[in-house]
Amino acid sequence: MPHGSRPSDWPSPIYDHPLPQRLHDIGAGRIQLPPSAARRHHYVPQFILRGFECRDLPKHLVHLDKRTGRPRQVPIASAGWEEHLYGAKSEAGEYDNRIEAFLGLIEGYAAPALTQLLEGTATASEDESMPIALLLGLQLGRTPSALTEIGDLAEKLGQEQFELLVSDPTAFARMVSQARDQQLGVEDLESYRQDVLKAIRNGMHLRVSPKRYVGLDLMVSGFVEAGLAMSHADWVILHADDASFITNDCGYARVSPVDGLPIESGIAFPIRSNVCLVVTPPTSDGTQVFRRRASTAQTALINLRIYGWGERFIFGCTQQTVTSVRAAARKDKRRSRPPTPTERLPGPP
Repeated sequence: MPHGSRPSDWPSPIYDHPLPQRLHDIGAGRIQLPPSAARRHHYVPQFILRGFECRDLPKHLVHLDKRTGRPRQVPIASAGWEEHLYGAKSEAGEYDNRIEAFLGLIEGYAAPALTQLLEGTATASEDESMPIALLLGLQLGRTPSALTEIGDLAEKLGQEQFELLVSDPTAFARMVSQARDQQLGVEDLESYRQDVLKAIRNGMHLRVSPKRYVGLDLMVSGFVEAGLAMSHADWVILHADDASFITNDCGYARVSPVDGLPIESGIAFPIRSNVCLVVTPPTSDGTQVFRRRASTAQTALINLRIYGWGERFIFGCTQQTVTSVRAAARKDKRRSRPPTPTERLPGPP
């Protein structure tokens, strides 16, 4: 297939952009994925965190530990990362950094595109919306908590499928036949099946190990679908009037009609201290971009949801911003409620 040809299994809205074309050529072995030797793998992109830079200390932001309530200024490079988060460790003790390199490649295209969109020099209907959509879609599945939840779901589904298979004598016989060199007799096969059923009733469970690798595999294999979900939605760009947005260690929060926000439902992605991008259900066939002002009260409500969705840390541009959000969250536990494990699973707005 010549460079630039769309693969039969890639939707044209995805492939008609240089980034997916490059990713396809990497997968086809035509070009190499840029190498990465990074040890710190950021699950909230650094270029996003830089949007919350301290006003009085360059290259730093304020991070607040939800467990202790203590805020402190830290280097942006030291926030929102986990060592070798995306690296699969080999038997020789070396880490495969290809997923980290893959994410870095997408961020390299998305960062300038997002800047153009926020500054009004581009719209979501133009080609540069695709790396932004891929970035947003991947954010739902790249955090430590999301990777764990995806692994848990895969384990649960695997258990359910295994129990159905064992309950079906024909399917069980086929599985045993494929797994063994020698065939079992009818009576031995049924006895074996009953033993497995008894073990399941007594609490035997399948275990996916390591779960994080399962989550990583599903994250990468589903990034086209994630990008499509974001690119087919509406985007609401909220500009804070007189207050500041915070972000969290997930990079997003889901909002609903009960939260009293200027949008009914969607996924809020804090991008800068004065900008929050909310992906909402589509209102037409094509993506639409709406630019709205968020009042001080509306910004405070969005911050409560962002606080609630934070696993452990929230980030902001000033100490006053993060401490005031924490104080408000302690008073309004409904709006600052944490999500359920199911709510954390990746999905459309």
